[in-house]
Amino acid sequence: MTVITWVGVGTFVVLVLFLLVVYFFPPKDHGQYVVLRLIAMVLAGVSGGILSGEMTLQFSGAVSDFGKLAGSASGALGLLVLIWFTFPRPPDQRVDRSAAGSISIAFPANTKFRQAAEIIARIDNGSVSLKGFEPQEEATQLSFFNLRERSKVAAFRRLADLVPQNKIRPYEVRESGAHFDLIAKSRN
Repeated sequence: MTVITWVGVGTFVVLVLFLLVVYFFPPKDHGQYVVLRLIAMVLAGVSGGILSGEMTLQFSGAVSDFGKLAGSASGALGLLVLIWFTFPRPPDQRVDRSAAGSISIAFPANTKFRQAAEIIARIDNGSVSLKGFEPQEEATQLSFFNLRERSKVAAFRRLADLVPQNKIRPYEVRESGAHFDLIAKSRN
């Protein structure tokens, strides 16, 4: 085997190991998912281009009742196109309750305080009311998008830590069955 073939085999091994690690430790947000997709594309393209020397990919499929989509690519570009079109789409949000009673949420980018409260409330078909908050407080965008807590009450309390400091007044969380009230404290 030549040196260039060893480089191709090495790149392929790195790709397989990379994808195995990602399988067991999936990305936590959309940005990480996009980077994962790009790294997989580059590694596959480099290894495929080096190992095969020449390769052709042709694909076609119906887009709608009115037309078809078809394309062709060769070599490394073929693998790039293959991964681009076959890589699964990232989830919009994830709610994980794997640990007994715990809640883990990855909020979508640009989530507002009110939207985040509603997402938390919808877990197990609950509801939430925001009382005493001003419209700009409810529309405050989250700075961090991952939340992990043991209960919904704890998740509602922790939600204030995900927004920029001093953008939302302190608030009280009251639970009544599956309904929650977030009550903003008055300004002093």
